Amino acid sequence: MIVLLVLVAIGVGVLIYTSTQGAKFEWIEKEDVRLSERTARMLRQLKNDDELGHAKRTTLGICLCVLSVLPLFVSLFLDPDNGRNMAVSVGVLLFVVAIGAGILIYDGTMREAVDMLLQEGEYTKKEKRFNRRYGYVPGVYWCLVTAIYLAWSFSTERWDETWLVFAVGGVLYAAVIGVLKAKKAE
Repeated sequence: MIVLLVLVAIGVGVLIYTSTQGAKFEWIEKEDVRLSERTARMLRQLKNDDELGHAKRTTLGICLCVLSVLPLFVSLFLDPDNGRNMAVSVGVLLFVVAIGAGILIYDGTMREAVDMLLQEGEYTKKEKRFNRRYGYVPGVYWCLVTAIYLAWSFSTERWDETWLVFAVGGVLYAAVIGVLKAKKAE
């Protein structure tokens, strides 16, 4: 647990540091980006050349996350009553998940940076206009979902069931955004 907490603290520190460093580039997510034709061609070429690498990193990251439970199953199979083996297997599980998640985050961040500059994917000019107009919706929506969850949970003390609010909220969120996009398209 001590090692886990130290690693979590390091991870949180890295996230805070990188978010403060990246804050000066937030405008790229919201405003139109003008690139020279040469730069745009170079970025598209870079993205195209990395398709196979992107597929490999995504596959590796997901496979590591899926397979991370194997040490736990092996420990249970070999000696289910050995607490030390169980603790070690949980440590290995978390380590493998961290590697897989790290690969996915690194790859996604690089890919997203190129998409931002090229204004592709979720960073098209149309998406940016939508986000400028309806950017407040996610904050309001998730605050309401959380308020419903807390009110329901505290009043019924059925914390084992009320978490479903977030599952339903996630599905409804996609519907709300879909309706707003359809409305904007009219």
